[in-house]
Amino acid sequence: MKNAVFNPNTYSTNKIRSLFAGAALVAGGFSGSLVYAQNANNPHTDNTHRPSYNYLGLRYLSQNLDDFDCNQDGLVLDASITLTDGFYVTGDYTDVSGDEGCGSSTLKAGMGYRHPWGDYWHMYGVVSFADSDYDGGGGDSGPVAAAGLRGYLRQRLEGYVELEHSTLGDGDLTASLGGAYHFTRAFALTGDVGFSGDQNSLALGARYHF
Repeated sequence: MKNAVFNPNTYSTNKIRSLFAGAALVAGGFSGSLVYAQNANNPHTDNTHRPSYNYLGLRYLSQNLDDFDCNQDGLVLDASITLTDGFYVTGDYTDVSGDEGCGSSTLKAGMGYRHPWGDYWHMYGVVSFADSDYDGGGGDSGPVAAAGLRGYLRQRLEGYVELEHSTLGDGDLTASLGGAYHFTRAFALTGDVGFSGDQNSLALGARYHF
């Protein structure tokens, strides 16, 4: 499988700077909404002030790998379960296929820690281990680390921003942002976008909270 990776030996300094600049713009774009959320009344329909970490989700994922002229898509099944006030476990299974020899199945599982930030947000970090099998043969595995902010932008509307570093392949740094609209306490529609040095992705789906 041809896989998009971030390699400082093959990427220009300008491209590396562009990646970090994009991440800064993502975070900056949320700043105005964060101020609003921290000073608003309780924005959710139940008695919680921050998002739940007990859920099961299913998303459709579409990716474009620029440097390999490849498009792939498929499904992502993800879940999270709270262990304590701070710790939780998380995992996902991704199965994508596409043209130009693209395609893979990846299982990722890890442990996360969240800490309150303001009235309606969490700062969080997750350390995971991922294992991938490539459709064209072979595979790879290794640790993945992520950190971000997750909380309510307004009533029923949840948002997040995240940076993730994966060691699979030659390494990849991805900036992501997205959110969920909660129709009820249990069900929400979700959307996410992700950007790295040579790929972009879009995911749409639904989430069940328990």
